Amino acid sequence: MKLYLIVLLCLFFNYAFSQNSGSLSGTVVDQDNKPLEKATVSILMQQDSAVLSYSLSNGKGEFNFVKLPANKKLILYISHINSNNHHQDIVLAVEEKKQLDTIKLGGKLLDEVVISVAPPVRMNKDTLEYNTDFFKTRPNANAEELLKQLPGLQINMDGTIYYQGKEVSQVKVNGKDFFASDLRIATRNLDASLIKTVQVYRDKGESKKIVEDEEKLPITINLKFKKDFLRASFGKLYGSAGTRDRYEAGGLFNTFRDTLQVSFIGFGNNINRESFDYNELNQHGGLGRSENYGFNDFGGRNYNGKANDIAAGFNLNNDWGKKSKLNIMYMLKYKKEEGQNTGNQTALFDNVEQFNENEYNTYNNSLSHNVNSLFRYRMDTTAYFEFIPKISINNNDGHSDSWMRTYTKENSLNYSINNNKTERSNFNYDHGFYIEKLLHKNHIISLRNNINIRNDKEEENGNQWTGLANKIGSTS
Repeated sequence: MKLYLIVLLCLFFNYAFSQNSGSLSGTVVDQDNKPLEKATVSILMQQDSAVLSYSLSNGKGEFNFVKLPANKKLILYISHINSNNHHQDIVLAVEEKKQLDTIKLGGKLLDEVVISVAPPVRMNKDTLEYNTDFFKTRPNANAEELLKQLPGLQINMDGTIYYQGKEVSQVKVNGKDFFASDLRIATRNLDASLIKTVQVYRDKGESKKIVEDEEKLPITINLKFKKDFLRASFGKLYGSAGTRDRYEAGGLFNTFRDTLQVSFIGFGNNINRESFDYNELNQHGGLGRSENYGFNDFGGRNYNGKANDIAAGFNLNNDWGKKSKLNIMYMLKYKKEEGQNTGNQTALFDNVEQFNENEYNTYNNSLSHNVNSLFRYRMDTTAYFEFIPKISINNNDGHSDSWMRTYTKENSLNYSINNNKTERSNFNYDHGFYIEKLLHKNHIISLRNNINIRNDKEEENGNQWTGLANKIGSTS
């Protein structure tokens, strides 16, 4: 019964709303009376200039709005990148289907200087732009609350964003990657009042190669901030301690200063637990900005006993202008590892018991430096190059000792002792160099160069003592 009443109420309100609304349609042409495709047509409330809806004119220059509020003062606002803006006041009667006369937009002169307020919504080439002055949010609202006000965008409860039925893959700030690959870090931590323009576009990346199906390209949202651009810092810390001198601790600190982004990373533990996994650092430590795979070991991946893992490093990203990008990642890692294996066996030969005991101990210390970097420079709109050098230096010293003895209750059969010491050092350098030049719309020339230099050194010393049937021998 309750469900029946709810359905009736919904139908009633829907009917009541439809009875108090109207529709609006029209055609937009350019100064030569040719249909103007992809003109942005917006409907605003005259009272507070809030945007009710928007649409793009089709190939015939036509647009159509339905279920617009009746008996309300509205503003029709039409804009196009190659034409002057047009706006007019509209009031619709109840159930009115208003058909406007053809609307002609005048062309812009090359030497014309016009100072005016940007339209609420417009298409700028392949980019949809929202002017945030027309979208009202409460004081101290975050970027996510602003995006919920923009027609055409869908924000789910989990923070995912959809545009034209496809999930948005990333959120940028002033055209640059933000700290995190998780777009919710940006939308839920940035102040909506500082955002001037929201741009939505299909991201083609750096390359000028022709994309056959642009519908398959990822969708990106770019938040353009006002002059008083944010300066943000955030991070996380954790730590714990227990018996037998067990501990774990770690921290991330991120700071954002205009085009300079720096993340500091540090951790340590002796409980064989990975401090941060790559996905966590990619989302919250800025590794996604490096555009490479980062570092492959963040502590705690030990399979040969207990270890004390300590590491610290930073990730720096700096974009200056629209031409250059620099990324430097550095990590210093220290590991002290210990392992022990013991065993014993008992065998029976002609009613004689034979026993075997053994023990194997390892001790290993390692120290490594890792530097990953990227430099990209765009010479002009048709050419760019990037240089990606990487350096790793590893030093390892360790030793092991073992013993084994076989005996019966009456006699010692054999006995052996082993000692080994190993010192290893490794230097590895590699780089990738790539340059691309667009010669023609359908012709691109590119050059790629990869170099790897590796230098390994290893020194090992071992001693073994063996005793057989109470007779001792020595080998080394």
